[in-house]
Amino acid sequence: MRENVVSALILIFIFVAGFGLGLIFQGPTNVGLIEEKKEVKVIPVENYKIFSEVKTKLVAVNQNGDGVLTNLTVRAIPGNGRVLVDVESILFWIDTQQSIQIAKKVAEDYIERNITNADITYTIDIPNTTLVGGPSAGAAFAVATIAVIENKTIRNDTVITGTIESDGKIGQVGGIIAKGKAVKEAGYGHFLVPMGQGEFSEYKKVETCSKYGSMKVCNIKYKKVYVNVEKEIGINVKEVSNIDEAVKYLLE
Repeated sequence: MRENVVSALILIFIFVAGFGLGLIFQGPTNVGLIEEKKEVKVIPVENYKIFSEVKTKLVAVNQNGDGVLTNLTVRAIPGNGRVLVDVESILFWIDTQQSIQIAKKVAEDYIERNITNADITYTIDIPNTTLVGGPSAGAAFAVATIAVIENKTIRNDTVITGTIESDGKIGQVGGIIAKGKAVKEAGYGHFLVPMGQGEFSEYKKVETCSKYGSMKVCNIKYKKVYVNVEKEIGINVKEVSNIDEAVKYLLE
């Protein structure tokens, strides 16, 4: 009888000791994991604390050759210097993404410091799917990046088109007239274009036809004409050659 009691006590002791050791080596870890899982939350980008935010328009030419305006929002949020791109309802070319990277570098050179305490997010949003290809929004990206870093406002009556190069030079683009007409139709009064594109020459098709009895003979020639963009679209057009000039006109 006594031996049975001793055996039972030994078993109880082993069970209690094993349970205690289990709590020591495993318990806190498991509890911690459970608590951490309960604490995890997915926070949308728009709910992060924003250092600053600017909104402007990008101007492009769609697949039909018509000028279109798209919405651009640039935000500075807590981070470590990353570039984040959020594109909705849009076909986005890789060269446009490269323009954003160059624009950020140009902005850092302009303010003479590297952005290490914030991530810069670029959100492009338009109502319908539109093809936006090429780097022609580079100048707009650069100016918007400078504005968001310096917490300044972009004028709401002006739109810019032009590529951006690493030295801050604004390069020429296509579709100036189509873009300018879209800018005017949207109610903007000022259109910034690359240097040398406020006026340009182009060849227009001129067809003259004559009838010889039942036969019609047409002669096609191409005539060189000079185009003044400001007169053509009916709003103020300014040429800009670099980021300094663009900032002067665009930032309030």
